[in-house]
Amino acid sequence: MKAVTGALLVLTIGCGATTRPAENRAPSESEMAPFKRIVIDADGPQDIWCKAFGDLNGDGLVDLIVGGHESRGMVWYENPTWTRHTIDGEHLFSTDVELADMDGDGLPDVIAIRADANLVWYRNPEWTAHVIGEGRLHDIEVADFDGDGKMEIVGRNQGEFGDSGATLFLYEQASASPWVRESFPIPDGEGLRAADINSNDRIDIVVNGRWYQNTGRFLGANAWREHHYTDTWTHPNTFIDVGDINGDGRAAIVLSPAELEGQRYRISWFEATGDPTSGVWTEHVIDPDVEAVHHFVGLADFDLDGHLDVATAEMEQGEDPDEVKVYLNRGNGADWRKQVIDTRGSHSMRIMDIDGSGAPDLFGANWRGNEVSLWVNQAR
Repeated sequence: MKAVTGALLVLTIGCGATTRPAENRAPSESEMAPFKRIVIDADGPQDIWCKAFGDLNGDGLVDLIVGGHESRGMVWYENPTWTRHTIDGEHLFSTDVELADMDGDGLPDVIAIRADANLVWYRNPEWTAHVIGEGRLHDIEVADFDGDGKMEIVGRNQGEFGDSGATLFLYEQASASPWVRESFPIPDGEGLRAADINSNDRIDIVVNGRWYQNTGRFLGANAWREHHYTDTWTHPNTFIDVGDINGDGRAAIVLSPAELEGQRYRISWFEATGDPTSGVWTEHVIDPDVEAVHHFVGLADFDLDGHLDVATAEMEQGEDPDEVKVYLNRGNGADWRKQVIDTRGSHSMRIMDIDGSGAPDLFGANWRGNEVSLWVNQAR
């Protein structure tokens, strides 16, 4: 498929707001990040709501994991033949799955939200299921938040479809079993990311409009210090990523509007111009008008020019065309070139280097349907 490109008007929203046009030219062929789409399973689990990746069998290659919400459970695909293996063929799955070593044996285990409202981890390689807790969730993140050598989990639900996303849940291993759960209130909505925001080697938590500073403790009163990073972005349902977009050495936050179809909003990144714990950040608009079905946003250097670009995708229930696209960053986060790499849509995509080429690739599947695809980056 031929790439569609275009230059974008870039807006900066904050104190002393400015409006500035990007350089008025589309990227040349040499500036593009060329992608080749590969269907690795045309008949996978039905309605693939969750995806993950990692080296499950220890051969040094990146394998792929998907879970179906309607049928065929959760499976993994073995790189490079894409042989399909079953993790759980009995249950259905919801919108997030992560990989982490939960029992300290050196193997990545699978942590998933099941459709039966259970948060579960599966022990690699026999895939024995261990229930962590009950309750409906939409997003989870897994990390050693308190530095004790064991993995903790944070999760939230979404704020649409009769649900509430106004609570963040924290799960800590007291031992292999049981788990201790605590919670605290957050702004209602959708979206969750774990990242070190203030460069102190502690993993913080980002949601729509707020980030929560890790004080060194995972549970207990005042373990997480709330910071309000924007008062210009008001759309509650987001997809979130974190990275250094303008090369200033600081973490920036990028948001896309994830719900609801028919609504319109924008894609933006947020810059902490000084201390990230002090005051709201400056919003920089990447694309000022998109449908609110961009249920993925991610950062990687797709064109290998040394600057983080923004990948995003529209779910297929939105207006056609359902774009999978990359906004190429021309160097300082103020000039973006839109490159459409597909018009068939995707949902909750993942970024990884699937072939060891050094160029980041994309992995995804639509919210409806059962086709599992890779978009392999040909940049070298």
